[in-house]
Amino acid sequence: MLTEFTVNIALIHLGKPIMGVVYAPVLDWLYWGSLESGAWKQVGNQEPEKLAKVNDSSIKTIVASRSHMDQETKDFIAKYPEAKIINMGSSLKITLVAENKAQLYPRFRPTMEWDTAAAHAIVLAMEGEVLNLSEGTPLIYNKENLLNPSFLVRTSKFHSETF
Repeated sequence: MLTEFTVNIALIHLGKPIMGVVYAPVLDWLYWGSLESGAWKQVGNQEPEKLAKVNDSSIKTIVASRSHMDQETKDFIAKYPEAKIINMGSSLKITLVAENKAQLYPRFRPTMEWDTAAAHAIVLAMEGEVLNLSEGTPLIYNKENLLNPSFLVRTSKFHSETF
């Protein structure tokens, strides 16, 4: 959907996103975050709000791509029959996890580093993580090939799911 495109800016150090800014101009949503400052959201001219960290590890909502709903994603979502599903475009899926409006975002279709790095930094500021699905390790940036592998974004390191 046209209203869900974003402008993404990330600072990467040694392969890890350390600061990120995500702006959705049509929605007028601005997110930013780093480990030092935490994560923030501003809607229009409202005062910025610091995002609150949540320790609840239950999976209530899963966010998935509106335009890339493949069989792998459907199979992953089927493991959580009680979870609500939100379909959305762009890096806003990752920011919904940072806000804890969704607890999981599986991605099995190709994305590029510039699609994910800024929102990844915001998730890290919320003690969440973005994991390479084939290795179970954090997604790495500034690789020779800028294509991301399949990944899972989750709200916290407290989840015990295996993938």
